[in-house]
Amino acid sequence: KIRIDKPLPLRRAAFDTLATIVRACPYRLDMDEFYQWTMQGVLDPEEDIVARTWDMYFQISQNPSLEASLRNLGAGKARKPITDSKGKSVQAMHKILLNFVKKKMITLKQASSTETERASECTKKALMTVFTMVEIPGMEQAAEFTTLVGRIKQTKGIAREIEEANKALEALR
Repeated sequence: KIRIDKPLPLRRAAFDTLATIVRACPYRLDMDEFYQWTMQGVLDPEEDIVARTWDMYFQISQNPSLEASLRNLGAGKARKPITDSKGKSVQAMHKILLNFVKKKMITLKQASSTETERASECTKKALMTVFTMVEIPGMEQAAEFTTLVGRIKQTKGIAREIEEANKALEALR
C-alpha cells in the first residue's frame, strides 16, 4: 500500500510562509508560539518540511535579537509544552533533538541512496543550527541541551555530516 499524505501541500505552504516571516520580519513573531508549532516540523515525516524547519532555526540563530528566545527553547522554558503531531508532549528541545538524531542515523544506515542523501543534508542543517545555538552567550544554562550537543559532536554514525556542518559554518564566518 502507498500512503498518500493529503495535508502535505498545506504543511509545505505553512512552513514556507513561516520561513518568509522569519526572513522578513522576525521581530513580529511571538517566539514561544512560533516554537510551539515549528518544533512539530522537526519531527515531521516529510524531509522537505524538516529541512525547512532547520533552515528557519538557523536563520533565527543568526539573529542576535532572538538569542534569548533560543536560550529559552534550548533550556525547555517555552510557555507551553511542545507537542508532536499526535499531541504527545515532547517539551524540551534536547529531547526533540535526540529523537531527530536517532531517526536520521537509522535512515542514514538503512535507506536508499536518494533517501540517504536527503537525510544527510537535513542532518547537516540541523547540526549547523545546534552548533550555532550552543555558541550563544548564556546557552550553558541549558545544561541538558549543551550536553546533548557535545555528545552529538562525538557521534561516529554521523561523523561525515558533523564534518560537513563544521566546514559550512567555518565558510560562513
